[in-house]
Amino acid sequence: MDNGIYLIPEIVGKYPKPRGNKKLLKQSNGTYLPDDFGHELLLVVQEKDGLVVFTGCSHNGIVNMIETVESRFQGETIKAVFGGFYLMSPPTKKMTEKREEVLRIGRLLNDKGHLMKVFTGHCTGKLAYDILKLTK
Repeated sequence: MDNGIYLIPEIVGKYPKPRGNKKLLKQSNGTYLPDDFGHELLLVVQEKDGLVVFTGCSHNGIVNMIETVESRFQGETIKAVFGGFYLMSPPTKKMTEKREEVLRIGRLLNDKGHLMKVFTGHCTGKLAYDILKLTK
């Protein structure tokens, strides 16, 4: 788009998707099947000083989503990411990933170096958020 706003429908799948996805289903031809989250989108706003990424709940995995943006906008800085990381089940408020996996996600994001600000949403969860802060 010419106005610096992009919707990205195809998300790379190099890293595992959140474990909590296993309990989420979609209906197809009257049957319930595991949701593959092929409908999930990324919104990217391209500004003069970098990219702002909006992810929703990141059912495809936050690291996969960041890598998708990096591959589409090579050499540009991602200055901010807004969205949930789906590390907690909203109905139960329990973390769906093991602590080691949350730490790994935090390290992978920190290793990117160009991420300036990360704003997580409701489905990240307080415990996962606190663990992610340990990787700073």
